[in-house]
Amino acid sequence: MLPDFAVGNPGWEAIFATSIFGASLIIAALVYFVFNKILKVLAGRTRTTLDDLIVKAVGRPIFIFVLVFGPYTALTATTYLDDHQDQLDRGLLSAEIIIVGYAIKRVLGALIKWYGTAIAGRTTTSWDERVLPMFQRISNVVIYAVVLLLVLDAQGLDISPLIAGMGISGLALALAVQPTLSNFIAGTYTVTESGIGVGDYIELDDGKTAGWVEEVGWRTTKVRNFWNNLIIIPNSRLSDSVVTNYQAPNPAVFAFVTGGVSYESDLDHVDRVAMEVTNKVLNESDGADLTYKPVLRFRAFGDSNIDFMVIFKVRGFVDQFIIKDRIIRGLHRRFGEEGIEINYPVRKLVFPKEFNVKTSPLANVEPSQVEPPKVEPPQMESPQGDPDS
Repeated sequence: MLPDFAVGNPGWEAIFATSIFGASLIIAALVYFVFNKILKVLAGRTRTTLDDLIVKAVGRPIFIFVLVFGPYTALTATTYLDDHQDQLDRGLLSAEIIIVGYAIKRVLGALIKWYGTAIAGRTTTSWDERVLPMFQRISNVVIYAVVLLLVLDAQGLDISPLIAGMGISGLALALAVQPTLSNFIAGTYTVTESGIGVGDYIELDDGKTAGWVEEVGWRTTKVRNFWNNLIIIPNSRLSDSVVTNYQAPNPAVFAFVTGGVSYESDLDHVDRVAMEVTNKVLNESDGADLTYKPVLRFRAFGDSNIDFMVIFKVRGFVDQFIIKDRIIRGLHRRFGEEGIEINYPVRKLVFPKEFNVKTSPLANVEPSQVEPPKVEPPQMESPQGDPDS
C-alpha cells in the first residue's frame, strides 16, 4: 500500500499511517452525516416508519465499522507489524463479527418495534403484543451466543468441544429446571391461545380460585380476588384446569334469583308482582343490561312451595350481586304487602275418613296427663349351681 520510497522509512511510514487514520475519521464523519442528516430526513418523508427505524439501526454499526477499519488499515500499511499481521487479521475479523451481530440485533429490534406499533395495535388479539418482548429476548440471547462462538473460532480456538459440552450442559439444565420450563411452555399457550387477558374475570374449576386477571406472564398468571388479595397461579396448573372466562366473548352475562311461593298463591299474580319489582330494580341499576327483557319461570313443585326463577341480564359478572340483593329485598317486601306467602318447610298430615279428631279419646287429654308407659326391668336368670342366687 505504501510507495516504494516510503517502505522501510520510519518517518514516511508514520506519515502515511497517520494520513490513512485521518482519512478514516473523515469517512466516518461523512457516514454519520449521510445517515443522520440526509437518509434520516428522506426516510421521515415517507408514510411508514419502518425505513426510519432501519436507517437508525444500521447507521451506528456502519459508523463503528469505519472507525475500526481505519486503524487496522493504518497499522497494516507499516512494515513494523509484519510479524503480527496474523493477530491483526484475527482482531479485525473478530471486530467485524461483533459489529455484524450488533447490526443484526439492532435491525431485528427495529423490525419488532415497527411491528408492535404499526401492526400489532391493529389486530383484534393481544397475544402478538405479549409475544414480541419474549421473542426479542430470545433472539438477543441467540445472537450473543452465535457471536461468541464465531469470535472464539476466529481466534483459532476449537469450539467443537464447547458446542458438545453446551449440549450436555443444556440437557442437564433442562432436567434441573423442568418445572420452570413446564410453566414457560404452558405460558406460551396461556399468552397465545387461552383467550385470557388482563382485566378478565375468570374462575377455575376448583371452585375456589376466581378473580380479575392482573398479569399474564410466561411463568405465572396473577389474579386479584374479591378480598383484594393477589393469587399467583403457575401456568402449568392454569393450562390443566377448566377456566371460565366471564368476560368472553361478551362481558354481559345472565343472572337469576330463585324463590318459592305457597301452593295457595295465584301464580299469575306472583308473576306480575315479581316482574314489577325486577323491572324497577333493573331500571335503577347501572350494571343492568336492559337489552334483555327479564322473565319469570316456575321451575318445580317443591316440598313446601312452588319454586320459581327470575332471569335477567347484567353488563358484567360482578354486577349481578348488588342487583340480586335489591331484587330479593324488593320481592320480600312486595310479597308481604300483596299477601303472597312463602312457606316454611311444612308437612301435611292426612288422616283416614273414619278418624275424627274431635271424638278421639285423646282429644281432651292434656299432654301432662298422659303417663309414659312403664317398662319393667329385665329379669336376669341365676347362674346354675349357685344356691344363693
